[in-house]
Amino acid sequence: MTVTQLTKAHIEELDLPEAKEGISLEHVEPQRLVINVPRDGRFLIGNQIHTLKELADLLDESTERIRARQTTVVLRCDQTLPWSTVADLARLCTDRGIYRVRVGVRDPFSVD
Repeated sequence: MTVTQLTKAHIEELDLPEAKEGISLEHVEPQRLVINVPRDGRFLIGNQIHTLKELADLLDESTERIRARQTTVVLRCDQTLPWSTVADLARLCTDRGIYRVRVGVRDPFSVD
């Protein structure tokens, strides 16, 4: 799993955890599945709310393309959520053989 720094230009406004190092979103494949999880624990893809089961079904449908290295899954979770939420989402991917998973973080030195 790799840590990814995401810019404000990306979908959901979240208070992402800080990391001193990461990869900017520009270096993540243009084909990406971004899963946002705000403080309330909803799972959002774009503006659509999904249950964990629906996410699993979506990953099952997309597994072949993702495993063919055509898509990266980006997990953007509010820093107030327990780490277990991120781990559960990552496990959802790895259980399907999806290993191109990145976790969204913010640069503690950037100006918001």
